[in-house]
Amino acid sequence: MLHKKTGSTATLHKFRELLKKTAETDALPNYRILYDSESEQALFYTKNAQLLAHHSSKDSGY
Repeated sequence: MLHKKTGSTATLHKFRELLKKTAETDALPNYRILYDSESEQALFYTKNAQLLAHHSSKDSGY
């Protein structure tokens, strides 16, 4: 789904490889990527600890 949403012209296999490499090198300036090869899912989250804490507490009902 992410492959389609990004409009990537790379093959799905190449897109996955690029996503894994981006996650491993922590190449996005404001986000971290956790990539699970087994489920082929990616989780993006902010590097801004203050924003992350705010949203985490909001989601948990605090």
